Amino acid sequence: AAGPLHVELDKIIAAKAGGSLAQRSDDAEFVRRVKLDFTGTIPTASEVRAFLKDKTPNKRTKLIDQLLAKDTFASHWTDRLTVMLLERQNLGKVTEEEWRRYLTKTLKGNPKWDVLAREMIAATGKAEVRPAMKFLGTADHHVMTENIARLFLGMDLKCAKCHDHPSVDEWKQAYYWGLFSYLNQTKNATNTKDKQVYLVEGVATKKVNFQSVFKTEKEITGPRLPGGKEVVIPTFEKGKEFEKPPVDGLPGVPKFRPRELLARDLVSKDNTYFVRNAVNRIWYLMMGRGLAHPLDEVHGQNPPSHPKLMELLIREFVAHEFDVKWLVREIALSESYQRSSRLPKGLKKVAPESWRTAHPKAMTPEQMLKAVL
Repeated sequence: AAGPLHVELDKIIAAKAGGSLAQRSDDAEFVRRVKLDFTGTIPTASEVRAFLKDKTPNKRTKLIDQLLAKDTFASHWTDRLTVMLLERQNLGKVTEEEWRRYLTKTLKGNPKWDVLAREMIAATGKAEVRPAMKFLGTADHHVMTENIARLFLGMDLKCAKCHDHPSVDEWKQAYYWGLFSYLNQTKNATNTKDKQVYLVEGVATKKVNFQSVFKTEKEITGPRLPGGKEVVIPTFEKGKEFEKPPVDGLPGVPKFRPRELLARDLVSKDNTYFVRNAVNRIWYLMMGRGLAHPLDEVHGQNPPSHPKLMELLIREFVAHEFDVKWLVREIALSESYQRSSRLPKGLKKVAPESWRTAHPKAMTPEQMLKAVL
């Protein structure tokens, strides 16, 4: 970008506003908003008084940086990402406490969206990232396919399981089954020694057959990302399919592990679907709605409200190596984020996707609980 991201994104929004913008939020409105978004609770009376008395010109930037560095940011964004990625379901053999410790530890450091996604998709249940396997739940092949498509690619492909999507021309049935082919060897297995459940992969030997309910001919595909090239499934001599032999009740480790390849290739900086979904969801968490909305309906027939802004966010997020805190900070520094939710004078209504005002956000159950307590 020619200047800092928050400056450039404001220029794009102002250029397309088509009318007057709301005034900058006053200090009371801003401190409440940023405390809720960064820590999950309202400010105390003493915090508000101290902020209102502070006359230094950079006090908002200073507050944003202070809140980003606090443990309360990690705790609150653990809440937010848990709700987004697990959708309030408690599935699989990892406890909620283990999952929260894993995610909070990550968010206290320097969280990278691609690393988080890779750990969740490739999870086996081993080592310190064991809790990441909670995202894959019970290892149901179809549920995994649909969740990875929705939550990491912005594609609700459930309809594409049985046929090309009826209303989204670019979403093909092959998209669904290409993702499914990466995952259909994954299963749960219990270690007889430590009695813990792990995610393992069987030996992939052939492609997946699928058929549209509207056609008589059958189709076939191997592992393949939407819009990508098919992965060749290698063949091995009998008895040479495994990299490691079975041990403690767990099956042998195959030489070809398609789920690992999915975790590697799906989160690539070159996978526009993945990067676009990431910035759209972080924008939603900060701004109250996505640039492309709903979040799992991101396609050519439902373009983002600001295509140039989406392109800028994608480019800069990749350039900053998927740094979540960097992107959150840049959005918070923008006038678009700090704008008042009050309408510009003389207007009774503005389109929410214009960002001419701050988009009103309902408090989450977690925010409400913390505020009451």
